[in-house]
Amino acid sequence: MTSLPNERNERCVGVTVRTPAGASSAFAVEPDDTAGQLTIRALRHFERLDLIESGAFRLGLLRGNAIVDLDVDTLLLPAGVVEGDVLHLLTSEPQVDGAGAYAGAHREIVRAA
Repeated sequence: MTSLPNERNERCVGVTVRTPAGASSAFAVEPDDTAGQLTIRALRHFERLDLIESGAFRLGLLRGNAIVDLDVDTLLLPAGVVEGDVLHLLTSEPQVDGAGAYAGAHREIVRAA
């Protein structure tokens, strides 16, 4: 994907968003897009295709060997999101392990409306 100017003649970048199950799709990120806005767009897209069940998700950005959690109010481009990045939808619901203990931190979550 190449950066294309939007109506305001600012550059948008193309990124991939991936679900926890590995489905992925391309999205354009505008200079004023937040992590919360992209999360909602991605969730609606994947829900329409029956590739994800509705629930609470947050967005993470792979950097090196770590996934950096992005706060819902984080502007994506100033946060370092660049052309070709892969962002991951991460579940924000408590996960139950085999022993019945809950894992996962309480975070600000986004649900598709």
